[in-house]
Amino acid sequence: MLLHDYVDRWAAQRPDGEFAVQGERRTTWAQARDVSAGAACVLRMAGLAPGDRCAVLARNAIEYVLLYVAASRAGVVLVPLNPRSAVAEWDQVVADAAAMLLVLGPGFDGVALPAMPVVGLDELCAAGRAAAPAHPGTTELLRLFTGGTTGRPKGASLSQQAVTSAMAQIAAGPHEGRPGERSLVVAPLSHAGAMWSALAPIVWGASLVIAENPAPAALVAALDEQRIGYAALVPALLGPMVDVPGAADRAYPALRLLHTGSAPATARTLRRAAGVFRCALVQGYGLTETAAAVSTMTPADTALALCARPELLGSVGRALRGTQIRVVDAENRPVPAGTDGEVVVRGPQLMTGYAGRPDATRAALRRGWLHTGDVGHLDPEGYLHLTDRLTDVIVSGGENVYSAVVEQALCAHPAVDEAAVVGVPDARWGETVHATVVLRPGAVVAADDLIAFCRERLGGVARPRSVEFRSALPRTSMGKVHKRALRAPFWVGQERQIAGV
Repeated sequence: MLLHDYVDRWAAQRPDGEFAVQGERRTTWAQARDVSAGAACVLRMAGLAPGDRCAVLARNAIEYVLLYVAASRAGVVLVPLNPRSAVAEWDQVVADAAAMLLVLGPGFDGVALPAMPVVGLDELCAAGRAAAPAHPGTTELLRLFTGGTTGRPKGASLSQQAVTSAMAQIAAGPHEGRPGERSLVVAPLSHAGAMWSALAPIVWGASLVIAENPAPAALVAALDEQRIGYAALVPALLGPMVDVPGAADRAYPALRLLHTGSAPATARTLRRAAGVFRCALVQGYGLTETAAAVSTMTPADTALALCARPELLGSVGRALRGTQIRVVDAENRPVPAGTDGEVVVRGPQLMTGYAGRPDATRAALRRGWLHTGDVGHLDPEGYLHLTDRLTDVIVSGGENVYSAVVEQALCAHPAVDEAAVVGVPDARWGETVHATVVLRPGAVVAADDLIAFCRERLGGVARPRSVEFRSALPRTSMGKVHKRALRAPFWVGQERQIAGV
């Protein structure tokens, strides 16, 4: 099936059923079918041929989801731009993709990018019902650009097969709900994380509730008052939500499942979320290059981890159906269970490559396997445990230090809310471990005490040699800790530069 086939199927079965809600606005499945068909015609009339790229710069809206469907119908390649990026970054992505049309959402009317036709998102979706153009059989559907915290962004080319395979893989697992169940859409639709919250729920006929206010208190209220059944939330949002006053006193009458991913969730956040929201809880793992889907915990896995096997709280689960995961050494040989190495993935959801970047594509895709650049290990039961990024390993005195291990040790201290670890230059050891720590409200602890605390839990090379305190950690637009921003000041003027995640 193609992306728009799912919309057509539910429009035939539940024409008056709710497709999406945003504030007081409501769209049915029949309307979603008709509006996306009209928008597909507008894309073609704007001069886009099958395979041409259409950039979009917009905040989350019902029309944004419909643009995904319209692009699928027209055979056009959608290139989402991150609304939080700078103009120079948009310019770079548009130029790299050779986009021929720019669709602008409300609030971006004054944006000036390289000369190309521009159409408003609302205007595009106002064409009304029309006979959709016949699908031309083109394969590429999305070109999603990597976050760019490691350098120049690369455009991952995702085919119809990759996108719909990821949708089906997610929906075939514990995420699948009933037709009409409401899914809260918080993740930016410009990011691969939207696969979990907006695209996969279309498979089971969910109603998409577009969150208009991403503040933690507003999201807590939405889960309760809008009868949300399923939501995908990054840890940077889920963590503050569990501490919203009165959150544990709400009913959440329809809430079935909370999914978290895109960044590691602390054990405290997972335990608090299970107690506050009283629903099933899962973690997942994926990359832009895998249409965001690789592995997931099941609700039973998380429940077991919370009550009897706390070591599983650090896992991102087992491979999704149809996906294979291996861990290999530097010579691409599989390593034994429990041994760290690079995580490699194979499945139908993989990108076809980085558009226009043959060298990068060859480095990432080898004999059908995607080399993720993530370090981790598989335990004997097949659960994947991520340790670090290859580019984020600290090499001190010739030994590898995995930052996630140090961060877990720091977060075990009762005064620590969050911690991020990077390598900083050292004349003797090459690099030593530096920690940036956010304390819990009202907590006080000295840097030397935290270092001593870690000394009891970590080997000498792994313990932090320096600690700084901040009120918050810098983050990317998707809530991941921006390691490069933490690391960069220490490496100014150094001959060797460290790339971050």
